[in-house]
Amino acid sequence: MADPDHDLRPEAAPEERAGEEEAPGEETIVCPFTVRVSPEEVRPSDPVTLTFALTDPAAAGPLVGLDIVVAAADGAECGRVAIALDEDRVPAIEPLEIDAPAAPGLHRWRARLDLPEPGEGEEPLEVGTDLEVTVAAHRPSVTVWDLPPVVEAGRPFRLRLGIKCPHGCPSAGWGFVVRDAGGQEVARGAVGEETWPGTAGLHHAELALTAPAAPGLVVWTIEAEGRTEPCAHVAHAAALRLNVGRPAEHRLRIAVVDGVTGAPVARARVVAHPYRAMTDALGVAELAMPAGRYRLVVSGKPYFAMSREAELAGDLDLRVEMQVDREFGVEDEYV
Repeated sequence: MADPDHDLRPEAAPEERAGEEEAPGEETIVCPFTVRVSPEEVRPSDPVTLTFALTDPAAAGPLVGLDIVVAAADGAECGRVAIALDEDRVPAIEPLEIDAPAAPGLHRWRARLDLPEPGEGEEPLEVGTDLEVTVAAHRPSVTVWDLPPVVEAGRPFRLRLGIKCPHGCPSAGWGFVVRDAGGQEVARGAVGEETWPGTAGLHHAELALTAPAAPGLVVWTIEAEGRTEPCAHVAHAAALRLNVGRPAEHRLRIAVVDGVTGAPVARARVVAHPYRAMTDALGVAELAMPAGRYRLVVSGKPYFAMSREAELAGDLDLRVEMQVDREFGVEDEYV
């Protein structure tokens, strides 16, 4: 254990004292350890590693058992680590991992020895060193939903987008820009005051856009703009992948029913790649599609998935009967 009477105020060497004049009552206190901060710049709330080194391990025996306390600028303790003997019985200090603050900017910490309380009439002693860590600006997240699986070339379509700060900063009114594959602005707006139901902090907006004129896979971007309030936020863009198809010419109507009872099957998944839909309460799904030959796949618990070819040359109505998928039984083990 540490000796409470250990003198942490070593005298300077004679050559270091030459020509120096100490003010009355002043003493030079040398911190017996150094600290390396890694990384020096970190994302909000990410871990920061503090690596300690004793300046003179051979003379640090009286410090064994003391803690090093790391505190924020307001004095709040962030973490502590003990000075202990390593496996070679040499005083050493393990690295300490601390979560960075959430607020961006330069933060100053202080690493100090947790010394015993001073005796009566003695001045408290503070031995430590200052640290700095820079927290990068917050980066908002951008979410897109209600995007049609296929948008018709040259025609309008709608989607919904949401923006939030993962660190809880208010997101209402956050501005965004939509850019096409060439970087040209095609729309601009801001999310609303209300959050999407069931979410925390996800403010949203409905957006009307016009699809590119040529069919194919096209990647646009939606960028949440940078902000300075209530703290620094960098602009962040998310990819908007558009599957642009030929304009729809016909309607495919599928009625899905139970193959035994004839009852409609609701919420069955209907796919004629790349088009898809879900059946409604009446077991009906409709797809607007260009002419062509498609493989139609219908699936939904507790039924076997069904697949068939369909040629679409005009409006087409289909009836699909689903068969219940029985559970795997003991008898199946011997087949």
